[in-house]
Amino acid sequence: MSTHSIINELTGEGIAVAMEQAIIAAEHAFDALATGDFSFSDYSAAVRTAIVGRELWLDGWFARLLYRTGNWRPWLALFLLDPEFIELYAARISGDIVLADRIGRLLWIFAKHVAQSGARTRELREA
Repeated sequence: MSTHSIINELTGEGIAVAMEQAIIAAEHAFDALATGDFSFSDYSAAVRTAIVGRELWLDGWFARLLYRTGNWRPWLALFLLDPEFIELYAARISGDIVLADRIGRLLWIFAKHVAQSGARTRELREA
């Protein structure tokens, strides 16, 4: 994922992402006008470390699992059938949490899912 991406690789969403990045861009433009330094040298790092950048990175990682591994069924089963993952993602969408700040819990959920992936993939096929 480019640090300047305005399209979410997982969902295809772009407007909300662009609006979040616009706030960062405006702050940097204001600082540039105030200081006369128009290099924007720290802009990429600011986007990357902001919530929007961290969440885009995470969704890019999810997108690679689903769209680029060639073995998408187990991961789709995780996203659609795992109650813990669904709860976390719903909390993210509602604005209650920053999912990128829950990497430890996500890794635990992923590890449990890998152990159960055969059964979950069958459950997905039956759904």
